[in-house]
Amino acid sequence: MILKYLLLLLVVGTATIHACKPCDKTGTVITDSPEYSFETQFRALFFKPGANNLYYAAEAFPFDTAIPDQVISPHWNIYDVHPTYRFGFDVGFRTVFHTRQSSLYANWEHFQSTTSQTALAVSTPTYPNPMMGPFSSIGPDAAGYDIAAQGCVSFYFNEVNLRYGQYVIFGDYLETNFFGGISFADLHQEMRSSYTGTGDIAQVITVPTSFIGAGPQFGFDFSYDIVKGLNFTGQVTTALLMGTGKNHTNYASFSPLLAAGGDPVPNLQNTCVQNKMKVVPSLSERLGLAYFLPFRNHYMAKLEVGFEAKIFLNAFESTNLASGVIDVTPYDNTVGVFARTFERTVSSFSLSGPYIAFSMAL
Repeated sequence: MILKYLLLLLVVGTATIHACKPCDKTGTVITDSPEYSFETQFRALFFKPGANNLYYAAEAFPFDTAIPDQVISPHWNIYDVHPTYRFGFDVGFRTVFHTRQSSLYANWEHFQSTTSQTALAVSTPTYPNPMMGPFSSIGPDAAGYDIAAQGCVSFYFNEVNLRYGQYVIFGDYLETNFFGGISFADLHQEMRSSYTGTGDIAQVITVPTSFIGAGPQFGFDFSYDIVKGLNFTGQVTTALLMGTGKNHTNYASFSPLLAAGGDPVPNLQNTCVQNKMKVVPSLSERLGLAYFLPFRNHYMAKLEVGFEAKIFLNAFESTNLASGVIDVTPYDNTVGVFARTFERTVSSFSLSGPYIAFSMAL
C-alpha cells in the first residue's frame, strides 16, 4: 500500500506545473500572469498520532517486599500504547485568479494507523502471584489476570477543506495568503485491551469512539524569499467543528465457569452511550522550505519539505467502567463485568511529523 502511494507521489511530483510569464517573482501570484492558472499538490505525510487515553493495563505488586503481609503495601505500573510514525497523504487543487490576486483551494488529507503493545506479568520469588489487569479490577484481591495484557489502538482520519484566499504581498520578499472556508473532519479511534490469566481466564475490552463534524475555518499561509528559488514557507489554520460524537464499550469475558454452567462463551456485555452533539476546536501549523523551479518560460514546479502538527481538542469521549464489584455470587468477576462506578474520559487527538510536498500547476 505504501509503495502504491509513493509511486503516485513520484508521478504527480514530475507532472505539476505553474503557468506564468518570465519574471523574477518565485511565489504563487504573479501580476503579469494570465487571468488564472491551475495548481495541483501532493504531500507525503509521516505522522505520529496521539491521544491522552491510550492506557491499557495496570500491574500490581508489592512496593516493599520486606513487609510480611505484602498486600498492605501495593505498588502499580501503568502501561500505555505508544503509536509510531505512519504514512499518510494530502492531495489538493488550487485555482489562482491573478486579476484579483485571490485563489480557490480544495484538498483531502487521509491518515490511518494501528499500534499494539504487550506487557507480561513477571513472577518473582518474593512475589510469585503478580496481577496485571484493567483499571476497573486491579489489586491483590481482584481477578487473577496474571499472565499478560495487550493494548491495541487504531486511528482513522479524514479531513476535507474548501478555502477562498486573498493574496497580500509585503515588500519584495514576503507573500501571504489570508483565507477562510469550510472544514470537514472524520475522526475515529478504537482502543482494544485484552487480559489473560491462568485457568483459561481472559477478558477483552473494546472502546470505539468517533467524531464527525464540519465548520468554519480561517488561517493564512506565507512564502518568504530567502534566495532566488528558495523560500521559507508556513501555514496556520484554525477551525470550529460542530458535529456528533459517538462511543460505546464492549466487554467479552472468557472462563471455564461459563461452559460448566451451560452459559454462552464468551459472556458479552456492553456500555451504550447516547450520541452527543459537540463543538471541537482544531489548530494546525506547519513550517517548511520550498524550492521553485521555473522551466520553458511558462511553468513552475515546487518541492517542499517541512514539519506539521495539528490537534483536535477534546474530540474523543468515552464512558468506561471505573471500578467493578468483587466476588459476585454465583460467579466472581473473572466471568463477567459487574459495575460499581463509571467514569467519563475526554481525549484530544493530534497528528505531528514531517512531510514532503510536490506541487505543479498549469
